[in-house]
Amino acid sequence: MDLILGLPLHPLIIHAVVVLVPLSALGVIFLLVFPRIAPTFSPLILILLIASTVLALLQKTQVKLYRIVLAIRGIMASRVSAYLS
Repeated sequence: MDLILGLPLHPLIIHAVVVLVPLSALGVIFLLVFPRIAPTFSPLILILLIASTVLALLQKTQVKLYRIVLAIRGIMASRVSAYLS
């Protein structure tokens, strides 16, 4: 399993998506309510939107890969137990 600083990658990506998507949505609403500050905060909101999109796509891919790994482990476990029986 992939690790970052000893922590599993999958939960980190999921939590990043859960935090960044609503945060970027609130940022867009904030820019619509207060248009005078748009030149200052627009780049930050754009970075949040791009990061949340990339992380959401990465999380979707990670889930598919994780399911494949679990399926392979299940097949291997059943083969080993059948061999040992």
